[in-house]
Amino acid sequence: MKKSVEYDCKCVERILRYIRQLKEAQEHFEVNNSDDLVQNDLCLLATAQIFTNIYETKKNMQESTLDKMPELGKVNLRIARNIASHDYESLDLKVVYNQVIRLLNIKLSNELEAFINANRPTD
Repeated sequence: MKKSVEYDCKCVERILRYIRQLKEAQEHFEVNNSDDLVQNDLCLLATAQIFTNIYETKKNMQESTLDKMPELGKVNLRIARNIASHDYESLDLKVVYNQVIRLLNIKLSNELEAFINANRPTD
């Protein structure tokens, strides 16, 4: 598949949807800190899946697009692999929760929305 700005816009829209889902999961399970995340396996699994979805979506985007999104670059999405492999004992959930906070950061959402608005095809 040939990558394009239009394709990247669709990817960014998907990432924004995943971020909204992450926020809903955090609110539904009343996760306000890493200790809450430790206590809720379902939320941890939902978080892992959302991180994986974002990671896979991001992998398909052009580097030139990702270069315009420094906030997205700050999020360590690879930690989902550790969660998904159920290696809970060696996983520092404070690190996971810090990445959740980064994904829910309004600066990231604004950055993603700005990219879509600047590159949305006109009809």
